[in-house]
Amino acid sequence: MAVRNRWTMLLKLRRIYNNMRNKIGRQNKGITFLLGACLSLYFIRGVYYDSRARKSRPFFKETVNTSLWRVYSSEIQEPFAASYKEMPTVPVASFDKTSHKVVIIYATKRSGSTLIGEFFNQNKHCFYLFEPLSPFSRDCHLLLGERFDFLHQLVQCNFSSLPQIYKNALLQSNHTDVNAKCLQNNLCFSNRNKYLLFRYAAACGRGNKTASFHELTRFVAADPTCGYPLRSEIVSSLCNSAPFVAYKIIRMCSIRDVVPLLAYPNVYLIHLMRDPRGILGSRIDLDSDELTARDVNSASLKLCEEIADSIDFMDTKVNSDGKSRYLRVRYEDIALNPLLHAYIMYKFIGRDLPGSVKLWITNSFLFDGKMHKKESKDPYSTVKLVQQSIMSWKNRLTYDQISQIQRNCAIAMEKMRYNVITSEEHMKHWNISLLGYT
Repeated sequence: MAVRNRWTMLLKLRRIYNNMRNKIGRQNKGITFLLGACLSLYFIRGVYYDSRARKSRPFFKETVNTSLWRVYSSEIQEPFAASYKEMPTVPVASFDKTSHKVVIIYATKRSGSTLIGEFFNQNKHCFYLFEPLSPFSRDCHLLLGERFDFLHQLVQCNFSSLPQIYKNALLQSNHTDVNAKCLQNNLCFSNRNKYLLFRYAAACGRGNKTASFHELTRFVAADPTCGYPLRSEIVSSLCNSAPFVAYKIIRMCSIRDVVPLLAYPNVYLIHLMRDPRGILGSRIDLDSDELTARDVNSASLKLCEEIADSIDFMDTKVNSDGKSRYLRVRYEDIALNPLLHAYIMYKFIGRDLPGSVKLWITNSFLFDGKMHKKESKDPYSTVKLVQQSIMSWKNRLTYDQISQIQRNCAIAMEKMRYNVITSEEHMKHWNISLLGYT
């Protein structure tokens, strides 16, 4: 059984199980459990004999063909899958084991950057930081120069000035640090950086500033020597010893402010975009956000002006060398084809997609059940049900609000190839794709 067929069979078995469970009824829990166990054993048996008969190989071949793209889409995403005529053009980095590459994930708020960040956070070879610009306020124009200088230091794995930078940012912006605890811990949102904490504990415990990136030890926050706040010299050493680095950045005004980092030959920029209806629908549903229903008009104008400007700037003002290290992706495409787009992003930076990332994507996207039910109410969750993830804004916005956003964002939506809703009746049809493709 080929690797592709193996995953196809898993998806078919899942579909069979769900159909039979509905027919049997949820009250017959014993029969339902036995059915699930039998199907699981059948799949495990196939995997076992397949692993004995074949040598290990990556989920996707080095040259991804159109047929695999279509097969994967039709198996998982129906009826939302689009008919892809050809693979997108992806710049491919030449792989160099000695190269210390830095990946910048640039996005606007509520565009799915937390999810994409996990594609790198789940890689044991990656030094990943979640929103290191969090101490700076949401007003991206405030302390813009300081933000850019800090990004330069991050690219160079220089964390020596981090405590002072965070202190000044919080003092001048009057921004709260209650949730992120950046200044208190010398690390923002430490719960999103647990692998870094394990590596930090191992390096600190040995009393050696030259950290070994692959050593892990349990982190004890209250440890007076190796707990919070993190020591900048050890964090810098871990960053420098990592095979590659990734930062999730959202608090910059425009991609124009990030592009100068491409002057470093080892920096790669992933530009994440999302349907503005999805961004605003997500923000309006978030208690901590300042956006209200009456602010949708002004917010959509500001958002889509920035989106259109970013696309125009990257398409017309950046030279070929910069474009070779720039990748633009849409959140909806990633949600529909997570494994494929994870492969594309890793190929873009010249690395193989590791098994740990494939497993995380499988658990987060392809299975329903208790985990999805538990996580579905968390607006920051990275466990996604495709239908809820990319179309949930239909339930959060009224038709008038959607029409208003579409008018204000007509140019941006056309550049990103999103289709518009033309009527309230059209809005009710969940099986009609709103994603356009060339």
